[in-house]
Amino acid sequence: MNGKRLSNIKHIDFVLLDLICIEVSFFVAYYIRLGDIRYIPDDYILMNIIVLLTHISVVFFMEVYSGILHRGYLMEAKVVFLQNLALAAIIFAILFLVKQGATYSRIMFVLFFVINTILIYLIRTVRKNILLKSNVSISRKSKMLVVAYENEVAQVIKELKQYQYTGYSIVGAVVLDSDKEDLEIDGVKIVANADEIIEYVRTNVVDEVFLKCMDQADKYADRLIAMGVKVHISVESYMNRMPNAVIDT
Repeated sequence: MNGKRLSNIKHIDFVLLDLICIEVSFFVAYYIRLGDIRYIPDDYILMNIIVLLTHISVVFFMEVYSGILHRGYLMEAKVVFLQNLALAAIIFAILFLVKQGATYSRIMFVLFFVINTILIYLIRTVRKNILLKSNVSISRKSKMLVVAYENEVAQVIKELKQYQYTGYSIVGAVVLDSDKEDLEIDGVKIVANADEIIEYVRTNVVDEVFLKCMDQADKYADRLIAMGVKVHISVESYMNRMPNAVIDT
């Protein structure tokens, strides 16, 4: 529960932008379908308030803002669509239960949900791009080295690159069970082998190391930390052996 609350507080800018989008979408939809918005009936004013309160409940329980800065374009589109689908389902259920469906224009509500889905997605995308450009310039990004086995390194690099709003750039990779140096994987160069990791970090600019090797993490972690390097250890394989394990983020 605390994690949800902290996530919403942390991203209060997105919370407020979503609420603004809902208001804009509601009144635009009303204008398109029913006309003059200067004289909106009390029934629609009440429904507008219900929509806002329902939206707040939906985003809270769905944890919509958790990890929002790490989501790519397609994932964000999916989250926004599901968020608005849940909102629409609840609103139409309310209208059905209180037997007030005839009081409101169904077409107006369909227009509202379509406009709101598009508007929220566009505004979130613009906002995230602004945050990316203002807070994480390329020159300030942390330099990360990826360490993994040959059968996993490509997937690790791919997944790390998906976090486009984070503050690091991958400067190289180490394949523990191969000596294929100077090759590239998804634009990332293989810069060292297993025996050269510490020396490479010592002689090059490396701020962080991502270790996808639980069985060898202890071999490198302490020495890297002693050198002032931030170390990330993937626990995926370890967690997979614990079916009921959960990590809070």
